[in-house]
Amino acid sequence: MGVPVYYDIVCGAEKLELEDCVNQYQQSKSDYLLRVILYKLRGTIDYYLHIKTNYADKSELTALYEDKLLECLSKYDTSRGIKFVTYYSRCLDNALINFINSASREAALSLDYLVNDNLSLLDRLGDDGICLDELETQLLLSKLKGVLDYNEYRVCEVILNESYELKYIEIARELGLTLSAIPNILKRLRKKFNSGIFAELV
Repeated sequence: MGVPVYYDIVCGAEKLELEDCVNQYQQSKSDYLLRVILYKLRGTIDYYLHIKTNYADKSELTALYEDKLLECLSKYDTSRGIKFVTYYSRCLDNALINFINSASREAALSLDYLVNDNLSLLDRLGDDGICLDELETQLLLSKLKGVLDYNEYRVCEVILNESYELKYIEIARELGLTLSAIPNILKRLRKKFNSGIFAELV
């Protein structure tokens, strides 16, 4: 994986203060200011990529840190008297803890993973687990739409329409969600599926 483009020198960035860029970006949403902010935070991002964790897939971490930056920029309040780099670092600490905890539980994800030991469902769909043709997939999705919330349904839709097992980062990118949102959605889905929703639908 190559280094992100924001590690390249941004023209004029050295003359600008991070706090000023953050304040102006909150008003303008300027792409240039965002690139300056990323450039100025490259040392912090490097630290959280390589020093705070030895997690191997740096591309997943980079995506997480970029998503968290956008979230922090939208929520940052200068009136609290905390510098942005301090606020961002605290948010990265929490995001990294949640991510590593999730990653430690993560193998590849499939719909079988969501339903766990619901044997009655697996028996109905075949010995090899959940393997639906296009018509069956659309029928199941139409039934799920009535019992799941919007994001739960979208996650199921992505998983059911792919022929291979997915990882958190792939689902997040497909749906435009943050990486940290996926484990929470999956937790809700497993709870619902284990309560017998599938048995009633199939």
